[in-house]
Amino acid sequence: MRCSLAKADIYGDIAVEARYIVRDIDLFGRDLNTAVKNVAATTPSLRFQEFLYGVITTSTSGGELEPYFRIKAEVYANENRLAQKEFIETLGLIGEMYVAAFVAGPLLLIIMLSVMLMLSGGAPRPLYLITYFLIPLGGAVTILATKMTTPRA
Repeated sequence: MRCSLAKADIYGDIAVEARYIVRDIDLFGRDLNTAVKNVAATTPSLRFQEFLYGVITTSTSGGELEPYFRIKAEVYANENRLAQKEFIETLGLIGEMYVAAFVAGPLLLIIMLSVMLMLSGGAPRPLYLITYFLIPLGGAVTILATKMTTPRA
């Protein structure tokens, strides 16, 4: 039961850190608080470090770990929901800007330039620039903006 977090690869680096705790307990014979303290001192994640120090504080003060885990899970879930909501709103804004600036705008410009070029008999170079340069550039800028705003896992 205590090894289930360490065995689950879906948790990524947290599972690796949990494996260190299990290793310290099983192989080195350390108690839970010492093993958790060792991992908390070396983990690169400040949030996970704070969580582990909370585990140590709760267990040494005689508190129950299960309510602590539930409270922290709820706090982290709420933080994650807020971050995802902000990200979705940002994606919506990027999408609206793309449609306005690189779909509707060039479409209107192409229609206007086509009519003007037919009436004046001019060369269609501006249409080529819009079609082969402006629209693909807009797509690339939108992809880059989306990639830059996407939070890392």
